[in-house]
Amino acid sequence: MGLQGYVGSGEDVRRIRRQEQQLEEERKKREAEKQQREANVSAAGFRQFGKGAAETLEAALGQQTVGLVTRAEFAEKQRTLQEQIAAHQDKRKRDELEAANKAKEEKQAKRAKLTSKSKLSFADDEEEEEDSPAVNSTKPKAAASATKLTGIGKDPTTHTAFLPDKEREQQEQQLREQLKQEYELRQQIVKNEPLPVTYSYWDGTGHRRKVVVRKGDTIAQFLKAVKLQLSEEFRELR
Repeated sequence: MGLQGYVGSGEDVRRIRRQEQQLEEERKKREAEKQQREANVSAAGFRQFGKGAAETLEAALGQQTVGLVTRAEFAEKQRTLQEQIAAHQDKRKRDELEAANKAKEEKQAKRAKLTSKSKLSFADDEEEEEDSPAVNSTKPKAAASATKLTGIGKDPTTHTAFLPDKEREQQEQQLREQLKQEYELRQQIVKNEPLPVTYSYWDGTGHRRKVVVRKGDTIAQFLKAVKLQLSEEFRELR
């Protein structure tokens, strides 16, 4: 807006210029706010990518189309955001694929390294055997095998309780014998303990007597003790 051809007082001209400056400042301010919103929406849209492309596009469009916009502007912003989201999706897929391939290659390289190390170990053993002096050829085969297997032994952390062990079996057998002897001794002590038994007999009237036997006595021994006790009263039992 210009002042060419305007006829008025100096105060009017200054007032119009101030209004033009205010309008220009407001226009620049709105333009800066618009650019800031677009930058924030782009960053927020990518951060919310995990929520889904449709939700991200809807949120971004809602923030970028605040206020009145034309249909053409709305379609242009929608197309731009769709392209940005699609590019971000492609980049993410490429990064994931590269990471998976890298992990697979590292795993294969590690496996190949272990295999190569194992082969080299066997090759070293063969070379040592071939490079040995001719004098050693007169040694028994058992000595050569022992030399070749030097350094090979049991792993102390391996569970071997299920394997046969002559020394361990002897120790277990001795322990069983010891426990058996202790059990038999305790049983013998118990069997020798006295046991008072009350019995009854009938000779026209009822009688009750008591005899002491051992806990380990048999029925025959009990009857023998009863007979001996009653023999003083019944001569026919003598």
